Amino acid sequence: MSEIDLDHHPLVLHLREDAQLEPSSWLTDFPILAEPEIQAKIRSKNRSFTDQKISYRLFWDQSRRRILAVMHFNYSCEGPRGMVHGGALATGADSIMGFHSVRVGGLGYVTLNLSLTYKKFVPLNSVVLAESVLVKQTNKKAWMHCRVFSVELTDALSPACMELNIAGLKVTQMHTVCEALFYQAPQFRGPSYDTLLDLMGKNSGASKETVLQLIEAQRAHLRKQSEKARSRARL
Repeated sequence: MSEIDLDHHPLVLHLREDAQLEPSSWLTDFPILAEPEIQAKIRSKNRSFTDQKISYRLFWDQSRRRILAVMHFNYSCEGPRGMVHGGALATGADSIMGFHSVRVGGLGYVTLNLSLTYKKFVPLNSVVLAESVLVKQTNKKAWMHCRVFSVELTDALSPACMELNIAGLKVTQMHTVCEALFYQAPQFRGPSYDTLLDLMGKNSGASKETVLQLIEAQRAHLRKQSEKARSRARL
């Protein structure tokens, strides 16, 4: 059974040509928040529904502040015969919305509530398109809505499909609708996504420890600047 090369999949290539979309990936455009030793141990075991089983290619739509994700579920994600397990779909949707919460609110968001409605099975080894939309955001919470579709490419000059508002795509099936509430836990709260990229670079493979050390160094620097400013004000 051959695996799909997601980087060269026609849907990924089509979205990369859209000037309104910024290609992004949790694994390549964001520091990897896990120790190399832990990653190695996980990869040596049977791990259902983790990053080598569900592949993502993410796109940030700044004008609509949404995430579009091309997802591929390989044969390790089987539930009903020949179909993707519902837990794999839930993991995929949760991961995409979790990235979305970090993208709009900064580091430290965790899932408080996750609710899915399954409508149609997703065949194994298939590629689907997910859309994550920010419904509401407060100081520490973010409400997300996610839909998972099967789509096909159409004439590039065709009008944008109503469901996704992307030219050249046609929705053939809706598989899953998901709603979630994310909370920015104080013990994990960190800087914004853009600040992290400034600190680490877009292609960082830094461990969680390195990321936290840089964040703490930045905070210490800001504290020193604040103390100097207060000292000058007293003079």
